[in-house]
Amino acid sequence: MARENGLELTERDQLVLQLCHDYIYVDSNYLKEYVFPFGDATEERIINVANMRLKKLADAGYIERFKRVGTSYAQRDTVYTLGLKGEEFMLMMHGYCDYKGAWRSSLKIWYNHALSILRITEGLRRQLADHPVYTVVEFIPEVRAFFQYGEGKKDVVRPDGLIVIGGREDKRNNICLFLEAENSIATYRCLTQLKSAPRDD
Repeated sequence: MARENGLELTERDQLVLQLCHDYIYVDSNYLKEYVFPFGDATEERIINVANMRLKKLADAGYIERFKRVGTSYAQRDTVYTLGLKGEEFMLMMHGYCDYKGAWRSSLKIWYNHALSILRITEGLRRQLADHPVYTVVEFIPEVRAFFQYGEGKKDVVRPDGLIVIGGREDKRNNICLFLEAENSIATYRCLTQLKSAPRDD
């Protein structure tokens, strides 16, 4: 545990801050499902504990919160991001912090995209948690994710993130996956039409 300004940050608190740092936005539904469950606690107990702890972190300035507007594919819930103290804590813990203060000034229009990246990456991490050979070594967020394939300034690929997968024993042969998620309805419709279009062959 780490004590900061009178508030003792648990390992779970620090995980919440790390998720907010890496993915920028994290929704309460995800936290209640994957971060806060403990022992044989009931769903009601987990929700109460999560709400109280997240409120305490927000009141202390470690996280900021926004209300997520309900849509046809997601219920209305709360979205969290790093507060100023959370940003300072991440800088102290790691010696760097990729977070930009503008991200907490308002809930950005692309927050659903960030939530998709969160679920894809952490879902893969959970799937490989018990794998005998491979594990997720690191997730590199978009602000640091790029591949320079040429000498020109435009000869660069900037994905939504990089997922590094490596061996549990053999650390020499890591695999880097370029992660690109698409939330655009227009693109979805385009792909659907392309899939259903008659083929000449």
